[in-house]
Amino acid sequence: MIGASLRPHLPSAFPLQPRRLLHRSKPHSPHNVPAELQSTSNNLVLSVLNAMPSKREAIHFIDRFFDPPTSKDSKKTIPQYRRRPSGPGATSAIHDHIGLVLLDSKLSDTHLATFATTLNHLHRLDLKPIVVVDDWWAGNHEAAARLRLKKSKLQEKLSDTFRVVDAIEAGGGRALAAYNGVANPSFSVESRLQPIETAFRLGHIPVIAAFSGSADGGADDANQAQVPPHQILISLANDLSNRPTLGAPVKLIVVNERGGLRNEHHGTLGFINIQEEFEDLQSEYIARLKKQTARPAFTKERSDNLRHLDLRQQLEELRIVRKVLAALPSSASAVITSAASSAVLISNLITDKPASSTSTSPHSFFIQGYAHPAASLVVRQNRHSHGKVTLEEIYHPTVLRSGLSISEHYDLSTVDIPKLTKLLEASFGRKLIEDEFWERMRNHLDSVIVAGDYDGASIVTREYDPLAADSLSQEPDQPRKDPIHYLDKFAVAPTSQGIGVADILWKRLKRNYKNLSWRSRAANPVNKWYFERSEGNLRLPGDYWILFWYGTEGVHRMAAYTRAALAITASFAPVKTQSSKSKG
Repeated sequence: MIGASLRPHLPSAFPLQPRRLLHRSKPHSPHNVPAELQSTSNNLVLSVLNAMPSKREAIHFIDRFFDPPTSKDSKKTIPQYRRRPSGPGATSAIHDHIGLVLLDSKLSDTHLATFATTLNHLHRLDLKPIVVVDDWWAGNHEAAARLRLKKSKLQEKLSDTFRVVDAIEAGGGRALAAYNGVANPSFSVESRLQPIETAFRLGHIPVIAAFSGSADGGADDANQAQVPPHQILISLANDLSNRPTLGAPVKLIVVNERGGLRNEHHGTLGFINIQEEFEDLQSEYIARLKKQTARPAFTKERSDNLRHLDLRQQLEELRIVRKVLAALPSSASAVITSAASSAVLISNLITDKPASSTSTSPHSFFIQGYAHPAASLVVRQNRHSHGKVTLEEIYHPTVLRSGLSISEHYDLSTVDIPKLTKLLEASFGRKLIEDEFWERMRNHLDSVIVAGDYDGASIVTREYDPLAADSLSQEPDQPRKDPIHYLDKFAVAPTSQGIGVADILWKRLKRNYKNLSWRSRAANPVNKWYFERSEGNLRLPGDYWILFWYGTEGVHRMAAYTRAALAITASFAPVKTQSSKSKG
């Protein structure tokens, strides 16, 4: 059923070198740590520090991945990683944090080594990866489903699987190759998951080949067949979710040479709300593919063929992610990233947010080469390039969530005011001054954006500069010419945190408003989130508020933004202990 650092018993047609079943190295003395292990630990520490999580994000990560201190003097006790009981009598889950990884088997040696190092770091941070090895360039996965494998193709798939195992172990980790039975839907759940449970209990990373076979494990079995990777991933998602000793995966990671999904202008799509955006994105990719196919043959070059294959791969990745996330809990997320910039996965694991979403300015990752706002040029030595070095664009990652539906309201008559009031009070942890607040909204409301069933909401109003010339000839509390679009409230329900509601709302805000301003208490713990998404900020007189804005008008209208923000009255009743739990 499995190969644990051991080449499968193959006929002479498969000349693979056997190795020991398990490699149990002697424990290192704390005073005699090998330089390679020390370097790996240092790189992990630097990666964690580079994530720069906010206080809220750090607490969220610790709550998910650590057990609280158990000693009486808890303030002086460092939390410990959660450990699950093992052995014959163990009944609790081995781990709550399983990640499914779909890995392009044709990565260059350099990129595979880079990703293997990141994978080992994620493993040390308590994510349990299950790697499915796949050949993106083998053709359409749906058409290739259940095709019989010739011995030459089977040998190549086995070699690709053990190449990944070797890379993980060369990077300081341990891996087990699962090359027979795990991907076979005719096998029982027990027999399919047994190799994965064994790997986890041994502290190894399971690596699965994308083909099935009969129970005898013979590599020359006539029943060996190729299995579409999304079928393996969906099957694993369903089986793991119903397995009390394992649990539902929390993350899907798709790793390729290119990076995230791109739009027609070659800009990276940083964050995708699948429920709202999938159909439009799929139609866009299909249209782009048809446009390329329609070009006259004599105008096509090899680069055009590569672009066509790349578009097909992007569309396939989008479809696979949608299908897999549909089988996972709503809190699960997916990341599509290049192997060269895979270190960003550590930041995503800790902060649980997009690294470079459409709601923020593009970040530059530390990649060998030149950093471009939308992509990075990196030096690549291809696996089959025979030493030839080429330049290649590696794009930023794309984060995807199943997401929520979005509704927009431009009048209070279509808003469920009791539900919105409940959301605001739960999010801010304070009592809303309802009569005054809703009366102001009736005069100033521009839009209410609601995510799901009031899982989150943003309220944008039309404000005005009290000193603007056009305000002198109009009645108070009436919309003025050239109004200021002001983000009055931005709230996420406490029960809906961790499923990407904030990013979903912010992406819609950025689409609807080219210029936006808002204020936040100076002591608000989510100000780091605002600093990342704003293009400017100013501490207002009195040091109680910080003014934020984005858009080209910000600098020119800074004084008007300031006066308008200071003129807005409080929305919540004062309390002795203010504890805001929202972004707003």
